[in-house]
Amino acid sequence: MLLLHQSVHTPWTCNPQEGGGGGVYIPQQPSPALLGGCPVVPAPYICGDCGKGFSSSYKLKIHQRIHTGERPYKCLVCEKRFHKSAHLKVHQRTHTGERPYGCQVCGKRFTKSYHLKVHLRTHTGERPYQCPECLKTFSVNSHLTVHQRTHTGEKPFVCFECGKSFRQKTSLLGHQKSHQRLGERRKLTWKTLWPEK
Repeated sequence: MLLLHQSVHTPWTCNPQEGGGGGVYIPQQPSPALLGGCPVVPAPYICGDCGKGFSSSYKLKIHQRIHTGERPYKCLVCEKRFHKSAHLKVHQRTHTGERPYGCQVCGKRFTKSYHLKVHLRTHTGERPYQCPECLKTFSVNSHLTVHQRTHTGEKPFVCFECGKSFRQKTSLLGHQKSHQRLGERRKLTWKTLWPEK
């Protein structure tokens, strides 16, 4: 009976493949028990900067740190700062190696539950994010965002050294390394032509 009740809260179900070969996790439809049992929470506390609403003044205060830049929680290992204690806790896993979220299909482990959720899509083939322009689908929303720049021509990442623009931050970072290598070659050439005495 407990297992039956737990299935109400589990977004994945195991469908055995024909021929007895293991199972594949697929997303379930939300249970009517879940849909009908969740009250709508009023959001009377409104952020003056962006208009987003919150159910408590505390949640609004935490949110406002995004706008003010306040980051009161500091990692004692690397001194990186965070606006939420929960974000610090997740970050600390990069130092401890803790990966509490495990895939029940392949055993791969993750530091964040969201990363596990995205990973599960590799097993299910789920691609919930669709480009309205060309209908191509993606398993991660950020991949759709980058893809849409091929249609808009937007290149928001600019090299401050030469002004060249890129669609992705990783492309900019790779490009910036070329400037570093060029600078190192110039130093070597300078030393070869005019050696120090």
